[in-house]
Amino acid sequence: MKQVVIKSMVIATLWASMAASAWAQSVDDALTVVKASVEVMLSDLKANKSKYAADPSALNQTIDAKVLPYFDVDAMARFVLGQSWKDASETQQQDFLTEFKQLIMRSYSSSMLDYADARVDYGEPSPLRKNRTKIPVTVTNAVGERYALELSLRYRQGEWKVYDVALDGLSVVTSYRSSLGEEVAQKGLQQVIDEIKDLNARGAVK
Repeated sequence: MKQVVIKSMVIATLWASMAASAWAQSVDDALTVVKASVEVMLSDLKANKSKYAADPSALNQTIDAKVLPYFDVDAMARFVLGQSWKDASETQQQDFLTEFKQLIMRSYSSSMLDYADARVDYGEPSPLRKNRTKIPVTVTNAVGERYALELSLRYRQGEWKVYDVALDGLSVVTSYRSSLGEEVAQKGLQQVIDEIKDLNARGAVK
């Protein structure tokens, strides 16, 4: 399960840094933005591959600055916790958001360089519905491994943001909701937050 989630999220970063403009409301515009963003991200990875390999913190900074702002992390976190989000205190909500964001970032960076020479093929976006669309994408890495993904995007406040990624039909946020939901039920939300915080401090991947 962990590897599926990591692969899904890492591959998603190849096109997630989307500088969407206010006019980009149609699915065709969304696809255009995604394609342009992929080229920018791949170019950055290729140009700085040696630097990132020697200094993972530099890659983390790039992901934090250029990628995560275009994920709807708040929406993802709320869905992952479900009812536990509503039951949490404001402090717990903020702490979970902070640690969940860091967990996602480190999951990306743990294997992102494997996709520096990837090829990306796009399918037709789904019809726009409630300012949402899904874009099927096939990513082929340097050794010929192919991954079929579906990227879910929502147009909100003048920009497209990713709120879920599915790898071979398996949703990332649903996977996190299942695994973390079980832990919250067994240990309580505060202990789960503390454990994620410890993982982040140690640089481990959940």
